[in-house]
Amino acid sequence: MIDALSPELEAGIEAFLALRSDWDRKRVFDSAVSLFLLQNRTENQQSDRAISRIYLDSLFKIPDDLMEAS
Repeated sequence: MIDALSPELEAGIEAFLALRSDWDRKRVFDSAVSLFLLQNRTENQQSDRAISRIYLDSLFKIPDDLMEAS
């Protein structure tokens, strides 16, 4: 979807991911894009609800290895 990010954003994402092994690039982008869309809302409540779910899921995702342990 995104061909190239600015070097500063790329470095920031890589630094973030290096510190948080439970996050990946998809989760970072899901979180960032869904937050942007929520902050710049449309009047479509159905769409807002789905976007809110994506945002919350990306923030509070439980790592798969923890899910398997329970």
